[in-house]
Amino acid sequence: MARPASMSASRAKPTKPDEPFSIAIDDLNPVTMGRKSREVFDDVWTQLQRIGNPARSNQASDGLTSFVGAGEFESPDAASTTVLVTGATGRVGRVLVRKLLLRGYKVRALVRQRDSSGAASGGADSAAEAIPQSAELVFGDVGDYKACRRAVEGVDKVICCSGARSTITADLSRVEEQGVSNLAAAFMDAQNSCARREGRLASVAKREVVDFKHERYHDAWDIRTVGKPVEEVNASEKAGKGRRRAAERARARDVAECYINEDDNLVFEGAVYSRGGMAEVGAQLQLPPSQTLHGCEGVVLRLRADEHAYTCVLRTSSGGQYGAKFNTRPGYNTIRLPFNAFRPASTDGVPLQPGDIEYVGIRFEPRMKLLEEVTQPGQSMFDQSTNRFKLEVDWIKALPGGAETNFVLVSCAGTHRPDLEESQREKVVAYKRKGETALRNSGLGYTIVRPGPLVEEAGGYKALVFDQGNRISQGISCADVADVCLKALHNPEARNKTFEVCFEYQPEEGLEFYELISHLPDKSNSYLTPALAVLAGNT
Repeated sequence: MARPASMSASRAKPTKPDEPFSIAIDDLNPVTMGRKSREVFDDVWTQLQRIGNPARSNQASDGLTSFVGAGEFESPDAASTTVLVTGATGRVGRVLVRKLLLRGYKVRALVRQRDSSGAASGGADSAAEAIPQSAELVFGDVGDYKACRRAVEGVDKVICCSGARSTITADLSRVEEQGVSNLAAAFMDAQNSCARREGRLASVAKREVVDFKHERYHDAWDIRTVGKPVEEVNASEKAGKGRRRAAERARARDVAECYINEDDNLVFEGAVYSRGGMAEVGAQLQLPPSQTLHGCEGVVLRLRADEHAYTCVLRTSSGGQYGAKFNTRPGYNTIRLPFNAFRPASTDGVPLQPGDIEYVGIRFEPRMKLLEEVTQPGQSMFDQSTNRFKLEVDWIKALPGGAETNFVLVSCAGTHRPDLEESQREKVVAYKRKGETALRNSGLGYTIVRPGPLVEEAGGYKALVFDQGNRISQGISCADVADVCLKALHNPEARNKTFEVCFEYQPEEGLEFYELISHLPDKSNSYLTPALAVLAGNT
């Protein structure tokens, strides 16, 4: 006999009341929520990759345009832009060439050729065969300036993905340092040559501020200050008689002179012993009528120095004075000083306006020794080597401004690599940094990308972290690095910036307060603009 429903319900065990649901404030953090959701998606994508990864198929990448709408990939500036890619047979270069072609760019690839014995140089010819036929091939080596000059003829942009095949010093110097320098110089020469044929000034051409090979600058440059500034001298004259005599004796020992030597360089030398003293050489700006430095981004100086620190001094028509200190090493130096590195002499000074500059000079101020460094009885606070200086100035030029980058360099972040010993890693990073310096000093608009360790996986499926300061530790896919280089070509935020990029990661213990801003790569958005907008320029 069936029991009534009422009796069944009455004998059912009573259920416990639901416990109140609590939510921690960290669970509502949008950064944490986004990171957790991306971790779940990464797990799903990893499972899908195990089924089959079509991104690894060369046939699929070559025929990608047959089943993807070209309108999703077109770039408005691609049809009129020719891009030179070096290292096109490498891990990043192979992907980059296809991405450029897919978006309508004209691509030229500089690849190594067979040696005299007929054998391919490191398998370069076999690797070059994998480059799509729609890309133009130029055979040569980045260590050869003539080969670089042929490769950059008629090119609008350069992307350097080259890397030394070994850690031998000769290879690192030829590829990482000299190769970048050759490409930058060849591209600059090609642009200037083309502009001269058309009767115009190239957009990458530097403006001459002073070049002492021309006699018109010889008489204008002279010693402007020796010893203490005028206001400090007046203040010291109010002191006691003994103190005033000591100050006068100190000032009497400060000497400086300038002259033109047989190499047509301005020699600025002397000695400064007085406390707070200085020596300065300079002249009024001598530009053609109606021309100013408006639109320029900085100055570059070619010097032969003595390991002292100097200051480049600029004065404006409104009376403002600005300075930027720079260090030197013995021998020839090329020093790049962006205008945003110049600081006003007064605390209430306004930012420097390049169009108002009317004076340029170089100042020497001796470094005062610490008391504990004075060990011998009667030894002065300033020793001979610290107080004496000699600087030769070859030329000073102004760097042109611009909206886009001219040269994209794929460098490295310097993180640990399992395939290299620590000493070898430091050696590679040192030569990479030398190449970066050569590019910055060239005057071209540059973008230097420092990726983490490269991994072979599909790109566009993980969030990327962009940073400055050598703090990243994770890897990044070759496809994502190629996409960053591609998007940097016409992005104003990428000009004259150096940055690291890697996959999103959890900060190490103690660095939780350092906020990681992640950006999801997507062909339908410009993730590079917000990522680079917060980073410092001229780095």
